[in-house]
Amino acid sequence: MKYEEPLAYTRSEIDIIEKSNDENQITKMLLGVAFNEIDFNFAFDICNKYTESTNPMLVKTALECISHLARIHGNLPRLRIIQIFDKLYNIKNDDIKWGLDILMDDIKVFIPSLYLDLKDYHDLE
Repeated sequence: MKYEEPLAYTRSEIDIIEKSNDENQITKMLLGVAFNEIDFNFAFDICNKYTESTNPMLVKTALECISHLARIHGNLPRLRIIQIFDKLYNIKNDDIKWGLDILMDDIKVFIPSLYLDLKDYHDLE
């Protein structure tokens, strides 16, 4: 697998990619949005939307991209993150579990106050 720098996408390109339902293109778009979108709220909303996908690989990618947002911006919306963990925490899927673990690790390092909320909330570790 060759590394590809995540591309920036226009809003219209994002709409077209989302309508395509192409897992590979959506994965690239999510990464591009996480790394290149200057509107944090828009980037978070796109990534958060895919945490509700029926495709576990897209859920994992969305969680990974939210982790990137945590590292890049040093902030995530507390209530929405708790809702993500509520929704996904007990799902028995290795890809989703991996994505949640990565997200929790980055929250622990880059947003420690949110980590403490999640640790208490879910009695993790």
